[in-house]
Amino acid sequence: MQGSNAHSLRLTSAGEGIMQRAERIFEEIHEMEGYLEDVFSGEAGELRIGCPEAPLKNVMPIIEEFKKIYPGVRLVVDQGSNAEMVKSVTDHRNDLAFIRYSPNNNKLKTKVLWREEIVLIASPQRTHCPSSEISVMQLSQVPLVVSREGSAVRDAVLDYLRRSRVTPDSSRIGKHHAPEAHGPAGQWIRIRGT
Repeated sequence: MQGSNAHSLRLTSAGEGIMQRAERIFEEIHEMEGYLEDVFSGEAGELRIGCPEAPLKNVMPIIEEFKKIYPGVRLVVDQGSNAEMVKSVTDHRNDLAFIRYSPNNNKLKTKVLWREEIVLIASPQRTHCPSSEISVMQLSQVPLVVSREGSAVRDAVLDYLRRSRVTPDSSRIGKHHAPEAHGPAGQWIRIRGT
């Protein structure tokens, strides 16, 4: 600073440069405070959500309602298998995930939002189980067509069979979506989620 007379002060050229930079810094601080206030009040930011394709029909109304309440929050939806979505949360790629089957991971917090049925579909010409009903124990002798690796339906079915002490031959658990890949109708049973 440099004084021109006893009652006024004026900045030197170096002082003016510092003052301009300080004003820009204070503007940025003010903008950051506003941004942080929006983020902490839930009015701005980004929320990354993982969701397998099948439950998306149940999730869309939730997402639409969230957008109405928090229009400033940008939603990013990631899709993949149930296992991939669990991994995306543990790897911090997604903030949360809507999945079809509760993972065995005590590091994650879970909340059941809805339940789905898993349906056993058998051909009327099935040769492995000639009666009109199929017991769980008979499933160990029948080729099963279950969703792909990492899918929630597959995990739920195999977990149910394990708890029922039924051990299907791993070579009999189908890995394809098309049951025809496992032989003609009557040679396989398909299990799928609703």
